Amino acid sequence: METRPIAKKTRSQDSKGNAMMAIRVKKETAKSVQDLLKKLNKKDYGRRVRADELISLAVTLVTSEHHKTLQDATLSEQDRVKREHREYCSKNGNISFEQYIGELRKKAAAFDAQTQAGTIS
Repeated sequence: METRPIAKKTRSQDSKGNAMMAIRVKKETAKSVQDLLKKLNKKDYGRRVRADELISLAVTLVTSEHHKTLQDATLSEQDRVKREHREYCSKNGNISFEQYIGELRKKAAAFDAQTQAGTIS
């Protein structure tokens, strides 16, 4: 029996041949976009501002600092510790992840001892 791969249709084309694609966003985000479009379209003249135009402009305004903020927001605590381990290894030589965790525990214990002794305020 011959099998053919099934082509997935990811884009639809309107009557002008422009490729359109759906983007999934949270309901609050969609409502924010719709509310802003309502404000933008309260005018006497000209055609309506489309969501695509608003989003296209917004995307061009995202800076590299925004990129870093968005990327950092997706990190778990484990990801942060792994990143710190990699940075530690690049500065101090390679050690295993388990050894790095041991070093962190030693530093935390020393800090706690100093705090309890009152040497650190």
